[in-house]
Amino acid sequence: MFNQLKNKVQSQFKSMTQTGSQLFVSNVSQDLIYETYLNSFTDPIERQGHTCNCCKQFLRYYGGLVIIKDNKLVTIWDFEFPGEYENTISEMKHLISSSSVGEKFVIDITKLGTDKSIQGYTSGEDGKQVRLESPIIWNHFYLEMEKARSNRSSKSNEALMGEARDSKNTFYRALTELTVDALETVLELISQNSLYRGEENKSVIVKFLQHKKEFDKLETTHLKELYTWDKSVEESGAITGIRNTSIGTLLVDISEGTDLEVAVNKFERMVAGTNYKRPTAIVTKSQVDKFQKEIVELGYGDSLERRYAVLDDIKVNNVIYVDRDSKKSLGIFDKLKDSVKENPKSFSKVEEISIDKFVSDVLPNVTSMQVLFENHQLNNLVSLIAPLNQDSKSMLKWDNNFSWSYANAVADSFKEKSKRCRW
Repeated sequence: MFNQLKNKVQSQFKSMTQTGSQLFVSNVSQDLIYETYLNSFTDPIERQGHTCNCCKQFLRYYGGLVIIKDNKLVTIWDFEFPGEYENTISEMKHLISSSSVGEKFVIDITKLGTDKSIQGYTSGEDGKQVRLESPIIWNHFYLEMEKARSNRSSKSNEALMGEARDSKNTFYRALTELTVDALETVLELISQNSLYRGEENKSVIVKFLQHKKEFDKLETTHLKELYTWDKSVEESGAITGIRNTSIGTLLVDISEGTDLEVAVNKFERMVAGTNYKRPTAIVTKSQVDKFQKEIVELGYGDSLERRYAVLDDIKVNNVIYVDRDSKKSLGIFDKLKDSVKENPKSFSKVEEISIDKFVSDVLPNVTSMQVLFENHQLNNLVSLIAPLNQDSKSMLKWDNNFSWSYANAVADSFKEKSKRCRW
């Protein structure tokens, strides 16, 4: 009966390896695997009959062999075997299949275990060894593996297992920490040619994004661990190790909530140095769409439409001074139409006063007033801006819905700051 069990295990192993899947070792301890095997025999005599050193070594080192299929563990015990060993197979299958992956299976031999052993002696009544007339042949658990699956590299088994473990852990961390939003944002920047040398990383990000979406669908840590082990041995280091690259640094920063412009500037300094100048602004279509959606949700959909204010928009009580005899629009709100020519020398003896004194002492006593601008002051003029829809929700911090726009739509202070920048 044991030979039939042995053949079943061999057939199952052959079926597993023919799929091309990577072999792994479960994280169940070696001692527990062997103990579970022995304890599956309820009869003490039967249990004692299976205490074989050859089978013990096999079970400890190879009893936990698995592959990952459809994000589930498939073991060498996944078969039906009614009869004497039915309970044994059930116990072993349950133990291994309910565990997780411990290591990638790497070995430099092809024969796993001992196929047969011959017993030529037995103990006599006096305790001495007696030769048997007909030697006994004992069968043990044994597997043969294709040569192509064995380690033929210059690296040790332990080194290759360590590399696989590091690759899986790095991949798992990236899949856990990087967000779909960050990945899609960077892909948008690349498609807009807004990221220096971004095209070089596009294929890696696209592939990683596919894994990220599949990973996020999994509901338990156990399933996510299996998925990561399975894919980490298939994918290149560029994908599993994406977090440790320059583009990975950008993805981490965006995922952690760093301002997009700050994150991109950091990335570009890393890969291009300080002399690089980005050709386009750091903004993506999805950001614009998101902003538009939020504006509407906040009730500001009609508030963005603005127009130049007219005199009818302004209440008399809201201004400091009004020349009631003037037939012209207030010059501060309209484009200058006439060029006023005056001799500067005629103002040489005019007293200069502060704006505060002018408002408090002069304005209350004048009936008419004219304003003369010097050329350098013209760019400081502003236009008063009012909402197109008077009933729209105000987006401003003050208690009215007016805003302003500088001449040429650029504030003089902003231009001066720009001049001081080191471009």
